Amino acid sequence: MMKKNEKKEDTLKKEYLPPSVTIDLIEMEYGIAANSVITAPQGENGNVQTEWENEDDQTIYL
Repeated sequence: MMKKNEKKEDTLKKEYLPPSVTIDLIEMEYGIAANSVITAPQGENGNVQTEWENEDDQTIYL
């Protein structure tokens, strides 16, 4: 059987913390793999292409 003092300790309420929503904005320099690339083992003349051909002024929409 509980005593009066024990019952009061069990009914203590915790402090209420309201929910919160946060937004993190991350800005990346030039993005990751900004241009898509099609890789081919050999180029037109049978040479291996080692550099990406891209346009620096290309607009990318996310």
